[in-house]
Amino acid sequence: MNLEEACRAADAAVYARTGQHLSDVQMLILQGALRGETYEQIASSSHYSVSYIKKFAGPTLWNLLSQGLGETVSKTNFQTALSRTAIASSIPSILNQSPTSLSPRPTPVKLVGVPHASVFFGRTHELGILHQWILLDDVRLVLLSGMGGIGKTALIARFARQNQTEFEMVVVRSLNCAPSLQNVLENLLTTLLGEQIALPSSMAECRLQLLEVFRTRRCLIVLDNVEGILQGEQLSGQYRQDYENFGTWLHQLAEEEHQSCVVLLGREQPSALVSLAGETLPIRSLRVRGLAEAHAKQLLQAKGVNSHQSGIEELIQLKRGNPLALQIVATTIQELFDGNVTALLKQGTVIIGDTLQTLLSEQFERLSELEKGVIYWLALEPQSLAKLKENTRFMVLSLSELLKTLQSLKRRSLLEEDPSLEAEEVNFTLQPIVLRYTINQLVNQAVKDFSTLFETQSIRDLGLIRTHILFVEHQFYQLRQSRIHTVSQLLVKQLQTNLGHQRNINYHLHDLLLSFHEKSVQAIGYATTNLVNLQRIIESQRL
Repeated sequence: MNLEEACRAADAAVYARTGQHLSDVQMLILQGALRGETYEQIASSSHYSVSYIKKFAGPTLWNLLSQGLGETVSKTNFQTALSRTAIASSIPSILNQSPTSLSPRPTPVKLVGVPHASVFFGRTHELGILHQWILLDDVRLVLLSGMGGIGKTALIARFARQNQTEFEMVVVRSLNCAPSLQNVLENLLTTLLGEQIALPSSMAECRLQLLEVFRTRRCLIVLDNVEGILQGEQLSGQYRQDYENFGTWLHQLAEEEHQSCVVLLGREQPSALVSLAGETLPIRSLRVRGLAEAHAKQLLQAKGVNSHQSGIEELIQLKRGNPLALQIVATTIQELFDGNVTALLKQGTVIIGDTLQTLLSEQFERLSELEKGVIYWLALEPQSLAKLKENTRFMVLSLSELLKTLQSLKRRSLLEEDPSLEAEEVNFTLQPIVLRYTINQLVNQAVKDFSTLFETQSIRDLGLIRTHILFVEHQFYQLRQSRIHTVSQLLVKQLQTNLGHQRNINYHLHDLLLSFHEKSVQAIGYATTNLVNLQRIIESQRL
């Protein structure tokens, strides 16, 4: 056989047994070996390093050829094995047969770190989308986002287990502790190839080696908690310092030809990748939302709550179909209200629960100061864009800045949009779980700001008192169903608890109002309005 025939025979034999063709680098090594070249000579005529060819690409090639030829081969004896009469005579038939007709040795699928979704209902639509993208469209990078508790990990775990025979290996790894890219690459290589593999010394070689694995093996890699490598206290999706190389690597995986798929799970996603996603592009983005009503009822029924009783639809809507929130409230209904949903709803409160509280706290801590300012306004009342622009004039410099902030909050799954009564206008608001948590945060922060202001008497410490209307005029205070009434009541109660007698509060308010007379409106913002209305509210309580 000449060189071309030998290469065709080797590729055919490997394909017949494994269902995969030799990759470019493997074919390059094979051609060089057939010409009697050393690894150094092969590397010098290509862009691959010697260590990569020696430690990974070469051994992988001989392993594949061993499977294809049915005997152990190496760089020194593969030509003899390839030219044996038995193999040579089988080449024509091998080339004309499909891999399935030859019954290749099955490779057991390995699930590494894939959780069991013990509570899982519905998601047929989302599973169908993932099936189309990953298995039919061969999309190489999928961004899966959604708020905490919505079921992102459960969804991808169910997909992986339903379709595990489509992959040689499924690996789930968390980025929550912000591992370096080098650490992630090495971890994936040892997981996919075994602990005994000699790892490359450089990150570039690790990336090249892992890409070669993805070309020769069909793997599903899930990187959970992607926010671990993203910067907190900034607009969503910005990489932490020294983690920008993740973006380069992930973009490369999306663009390069290979047969594997990487899925990123997170409450937020890298904005650079989100901007490159599209319905027909190599990067696809899917936002996971709450369960449909029918599936939410199934979940509640499984938790022991009668899903046919009055108020069940209202409860599901309040929780926006969030599986974790529904499980938490179902437990409360069982333990405290004897399974009666209506009895819970009469309490007029939104139950969050410790687990969801922790998830919301983690997400809230990642917000930029501007995002917190905007979300506090939405906690006070729903806002159209025009109204929000006017209300945030003491904290937002431009409409462009406001739009970027709203976009960031939406990407974090913290915003809801409701059509306004006015044509072509949208009201931004918060879903009930986020609203309840944000009101608590708003009150706590406002109380801190008042306490600091009363102590320092400095306009530098106005905080939310300057940027938000916390107390409306007295007549509007009588609107008992308004959110701002709720916030005002909580604030007054907490201030009285912290600062004592009403006279003490009035004393501080009087002094502060006197000091504001010579200050500019831009400097004090809504402070005068807040202090005057707070005085009136306190006075009304004395009547």
